[in-house]
Amino acid sequence: AQYQHWAQVVSVTVNLPGGGTRLLEPGDASLIIKYVVEEWAPQRLTDPGVVMISEPGDKLHLGDDHLLRVLQLTIDISRLLPDIIIVDLHDDTFWFIEVVHTDGPVDEKRKQKLLKWAAQHSITADKCRFLTAFHSRSDPASKRRLKDIAVDTFVYFANEPGMEMSWHSINT
Repeated sequence: AQYQHWAQVVSVTVNLPGGGTRLLEPGDASLIIKYVVEEWAPQRLTDPGVVMISEPGDKLHLGDDHLLRVLQLTIDISRLLPDIIIVDLHDDTFWFIEVVHTDGPVDEKRKQKLLKWAAQHSITADKCRFLTAFHSRSDPASKRRLKDIAVDTFVYFANEPGMEMSWHSINT
């Protein structure tokens, strides 16, 4: 898929794994979300399921709220709200994803808050993964925030949908 600029669209339609769609407000952040859900997740995960998508105008979508209740998960939108949570239903691995169009990668502080939330919901740390998604490697947001990426996390660039970077200690 060719990455497009948001000015060309009125809304962004995201095709969810397993069927269904979600309409997001126009903008580069929504396009990055689209690429994470439609391109990255099916390549990276065996059986992806979108638990929730947050966007500026719709912090927690009603459909997500229902699924979160079914999974017995709660999110306080005033304290903790990643841009996307995707679970790999194959092995129950939860991916916490931050979309960075302007700010907000998975840094060490954010990672620890997400791990604390996961532990409170009986999700062990070994079942948690973290991804920060940018538009491109040359985008000003990635140039500014790549230095803040937490250890043991991954990075995805929407304009390079077949690639992923990892930031891990060599000695582990």
